[in-house]
Amino acid sequence: MGYLRTIVKMLGAASVPAPWDIWAGLQVVSPILLAGVAAVVGLWQEVNLFYLIVGSSLTFASMSVGLVSFSVWRLNRLVDDKLGFVAVRVAKNHHANAARIGFELKNLADFPLECEVVHIKSRIGNVVPAVDRKLPVKITVRPQDLMWFVDNEIEFNPPDSGGLPGFVEFKVRYGRGGKRKCELSQKKWVTLGFDKGEYLGANWSNADQS
Repeated sequence: MGYLRTIVKMLGAASVPAPWDIWAGLQVVSPILLAGVAAVVGLWQEVNLFYLIVGSSLTFASMSVGLVSFSVWRLNRLVDDKLGFVAVRVAKNHHANAARIGFELKNLADFPLECEVVHIKSRIGNVVPAVDRKLPVKITVRPQDLMWFVDNEIEFNPPDSGGLPGFVEFKVRYGRGGKRKCELSQKKWVTLGFDKGEYLGANWSNADQS
């Protein structure tokens, strides 16, 4: 009785499950129920015990494989987390002490993603672009393909040697079918390296890292 009361309390305190939670539960229960129904029907029809066990096992296995295959297909069609960060992009102007900082992303889905850059902010040293980038900018990324986007150019005074710190932060909304409900928002530290005034390249790290 105590066990039953505990179950009742848990059910009473439980919130309404999300559709995905319901589907996950069906994946576990459905093969067992179907195999059980097959076993009951077999017993009712007085099927040989050996064939009954084999038939119920095959029913359970085929149902499980079908549900797993459908779940994999469904997950591959979801938009969430299908846009991934790849790297910080630094475009150095070789004819002037200036550079543009941006980002590179990858479409991890097997279908095109409709992306919209709604925010970008960059800085090198204490200098920011003289003119803000016009936003939003819409970009369609092909399946498993890359996209990149940079802020406006920043003019700076390079050190003789060492690193010049900066950062880039951005926000991209993405989705499919005209619905861009997902969002990717990040901030990265950037260091431009110099040796005797010559640009060597750039390194980047996550903003939450020291």
